[in-house]
Amino acid sequence: MSTVKVINVDDVVTPKSVGVTDKQGFFKSLLDNPTILLRIGGVIIIIAAIIGLIINSQYDKSTTDSSSVSRDTDYNNIELPDINPDFGTNYGGAGGLDTLYDDLGGTDPLKNGRLDADINIDTEKYSCKFKVKYEGEDRKMVECLRGCYNKDENSEFCEGYIYNDKVDGGKTLDTLYDDAGGNDYSRVPSQYTALINVSAGEDFDEGEDISCGFTVEYEGNNKRTVTCNNTDCPDKCKSYEYINRSNHGDNGDTLLDDTYIGRREASEDEPCQYCNDNQKCVNDECVCIDGYEGEYCQKKTEGSPSDSGDESSNQRGASSNLVIWSVGYIILLLLISYSAIVSRNANDRYIIPFVFLFGFYAIFMVHAFKHKGWLIVLSIIEGLVGITALINLFGGFQITWVKLIQFILILFYIVNFFLVNNLS
Repeated sequence: MSTVKVINVDDVVTPKSVGVTDKQGFFKSLLDNPTILLRIGGVIIIIAAIIGLIINSQYDKSTTDSSSVSRDTDYNNIELPDINPDFGTNYGGAGGLDTLYDDLGGTDPLKNGRLDADINIDTEKYSCKFKVKYEGEDRKMVECLRGCYNKDENSEFCEGYIYNDKVDGGKTLDTLYDDAGGNDYSRVPSQYTALINVSAGEDFDEGEDISCGFTVEYEGNNKRTVTCNNTDCPDKCKSYEYINRSNHGDNGDTLLDDTYIGRREASEDEPCQYCNDNQKCVNDECVCIDGYEGEYCQKKTEGSPSDSGDESSNQRGASSNLVIWSVGYIILLLLISYSAIVSRNANDRYIIPFVFLFGFYAIFMVHAFKHKGWLIVLSIIEGLVGITALINLFGGFQITWVKLIQFILILFYIVNFFLVNNLS
């Protein structure tokens, strides 16, 4: 018995199409309304920006970690060249250290003079650490503790300053900072620190001992300080201090680099130009701010917060707040972008007012990041967005213009996010 095949007449008259109609309708909608591409592009840009931000932060972290490993390696525990590091006797390559040692009587054959100095330097070009030792009249030595013996350009530079009874690198520590590019303009300011202890007392008479301790710090090409780190700094030691151009001892230039001294002498001073972070300018003079006292306002007054742990805790809290601001910014911008894409023509008129309200969040965020200049610019732009929102609500633009303005504003706030974070 044969089966009878039943044919649906409706299917013959109006044949079904599977998937084709939907696809054709989607592409046709894009052709009819190309501004949809702008809005889809906006979301793609936001997603790509977030991914780029994450990748960039991870790259910065890995670069910092690898840099710290390669430049901070301690070579004390690896096999070094056989340089027989005993004291040499004809060294003249330490400049300011030589002058300091001689002035305090270290080269007097009747005294037991000693000098120890730890010198660290880190620039965009080179990174080194040295140990300098003087004993008596002419026994001197410069050891390299970091940055040497690695058979690279950095090692070649640092090893040129080694001095002992067998090795004379020929370079002078007096020009170390300049030679390393510390006085050059760089994106990250160069750093130089030296801890110096010098003692030159009478033989067998500790009561006549002249002992000084100094901390020397350079940053970039304009910031220099030499401070006495003795608990009770003797007047003879105090004369070598250098706080700034207007506050320094009679011998304050001794431990400064010549390039800085020459540049300083060639420029003119401005009132209060050298006030430090603990001072403010009053009647063209530097005076201590509340909570600080002393000759250079370096001491905290009694009852003022002095716990460095509290300060670092506050800094961590501020950093966490900025992260929260950034996360909130991204979430709100994503919501606005999504609304701009899925909204129908009747609801498009409300997207720009939403962007206007979001602008207040952006202003508060910039205020939290403490960018006063950009805060003014952003406030002016927010006013213009507000005017545009009112015109769109009550006057109305053509739908093409509405969607184009949406795209421009969303793109602007994406750029604003990266700009604000880069300024931080």
